Amino acid sequence: MDLATLKQVTSSFGKSFNIDFSVIPSSVYRELFFGLLKYGITEIEDFCFNCDTYYNKGSFSTPTNTIFRKNRKFVENIIQLLKTILPKSRVIKKIVFSNIDILPNQLEEIAVAMASSQSVDNVGFSHISIGDTVLHSILSVLNPNMIKVISFTECGISQSSLDAILGFLKRKNPSANIEVLINDSAFPESAKRRIYESTIPEINIPIEEELPEELIRLRKENTDLKEKIKTLKELKGSVSVNQSLFVVGKKANEFVSYLEDVERKMIRINEMIKL
Repeated sequence: MDLATLKQVTSSFGKSFNIDFSVIPSSVYRELFFGLLKYGITEIEDFCFNCDTYYNKGSFSTPTNTIFRKNRKFVENIIQLLKTILPKSRVIKKIVFSNIDILPNQLEEIAVAMASSQSVDNVGFSHISIGDTVLHSILSVLNPNMIKVISFTECGISQSSLDAILGFLKRKNPSANIEVLINDSAFPESAKRRIYESTIPEINIPIEEELPEELIRLRKENTDLKEKIKTLKELKGSVSVNQSLFVVGKKANEFVSYLEDVERKMIRINEMIKL
């Protein structure tokens, strides 16, 4: 199966492949997986493995000769596919599973395969029976410094998983940016807020010892000048010419008046020269 046929069979466009096993004929089962194996390493960026049509429309609205109905071991083939292509690919960015019956041990294998990738940074599960125990296993395998987005929608996740999720986030670098999205009726808003607060990356402000020596010197000079100006302002009998020049003495006022008079004359002379 060539790339064009693979896209036609899966109703996919560009480098994003939406593989709905509840509509793809079982007659192309072997060719489909051979094609995904052949082109998955270099030509595909996004995978969405699903049976959405069957679960959204019902059994009476979907064909009976599909991979979903005839080839019940297709999940095992997905796992083998991912184990083969993910360690080799540098273009696969996103993997989503939706409306597929996947066993707990198979979900753990999928997580291990994802962890072998150097490029996958977006992982999603929607209407997959995961539960709290399996979620803990998945998070223990994935690297939070590689993942930018991980989402779970109606996967049977409750507040009991909050500590495991927060522990997952504690493993990330302080500056790493990651989104953990839990959309489950059993997962409260208060837990979502705690997750959000834990995902905010820290901004490192360099301490003075890490600043360049020249910048430290200029800061010190600036502080010293401010102190001198403050002292001059407080000095008895001082008269300010401007913000940085002060005259001190018995005839300070007279001298300042003299300078101001000279300045006015110079301005007048400059204006006459321009004319």
